[in-house]
Amino acid sequence: MPSKTQTICRQAGCNSIASSNGFCNTHQGAADRQRSSNTNQAQIDIFRGGRAWKRFRSWFIAEYPLCSDPFGDHKHNAIAADQVHHVVPLSVRLDLGLEETNCRSVCTACHARLSAMERSHNPLKAFKIWPLRPRLERAVGGSKV
Repeated sequence: MPSKTQTICRQAGCNSIASSNGFCNTHQGAADRQRSSNTNQAQIDIFRGGRAWKRFRSWFIAEYPLCSDPFGDHKHNAIAADQVHHVVPLSVRLDLGLEETNCRSVCTACHARLSAMERSHNPLKAFKIWPLRPRLERAVGGSKV
């Protein structure tokens, strides 16, 4: 199995090899301190590590197992969802974290694009609201639910 391509540390001016999180061993501590000093990000980290989010996420993926295709890339192919995206980001409204209407199931590729749009500070693109895909009907005891 081929090994993962090595990358350079994300710290400006550093040319050391980065670990899996994007920073070298020298700059990892500073990156962790900066992240934890942001109280909003600390609250988001606590939310994402909590039981309520993990249970909600599992339920949501089970209810909406297909990518909601926000960019229209999967028109003729059903792609399995493996991520849950918050339409209004947790950094803006943490209280909407467990709201079904604020979440969309997406594949990893779509989620990466959506997250990049949010990081680019272009909320008009990032807050694009697309409809929930209908739930899949499941056969239970010979009848559809």
